[in-house]
Amino acid sequence: DHADRFQHTDRYAIPSKALILESRGALGTAGNRLDGARAASGYYRTTVKGRKWSLQAGMRTEWIRSFRRDWGAANPNREDVEVKYRSNQHLVVMPGVSANVDLGEWRLFSGVHRGMSPAGSAEGVRPETSWNAEMGVAHKNRPLEITLYRSAYDRLLGADAAAMGGTGSGDLFNGGKALVQGLEASWKIQRK
Repeated sequence: DHADRFQHTDRYAIPSKALILESRGALGTAGNRLDGARAASGYYRTTVKGRKWSLQAGMRTEWIRSFRRDWGAANPNREDVEVKYRSNQHLVVMPGVSANVDLGEWRLFSGVHRGMSPAGSAEGVRPETSWNAEMGVAHKNRPLEITLYRSAYDRLLGADAAAMGGTGSGDLFNGGKALVQGLEASWKIQRK
């Protein structure tokens, strides 16, 4: 995947309620870079079933190399002089397991899975990771489900955005941890 940014900023005015172009910006002066990523992914999953239960286990692996080649605003021809290059590479292994048990009219379900969000091309930034667990019960014939869930995040990813007081570069950075947990219940009423 890649994004080729060759941007410029035009100047407009609005006299007498009409939009008029005052000047065209020079090409490449508002962004002259190539952002990209190369990735490979693989997974394995297996299921074991009994008469009233099933167990599913698996593992996913992600290899990602993100990169940026920045020619800068003063180099619209993209000549290979003073080019800023950076890259960031990670291999993440994410296991998961889930189980279902048939309890007559009810079904008990549970699972634990590893999650991740890619880190981007800024050097030293690591992927955001999480452990996500849930346990619940669902009725087979009625639209009723109750779930207890917990997601624990490490190395939260944030973005350097001008709207939040940053420089506006959009670069990702690692933050701290977060814990999201709760109880969720759903009941659907069907009217005729």
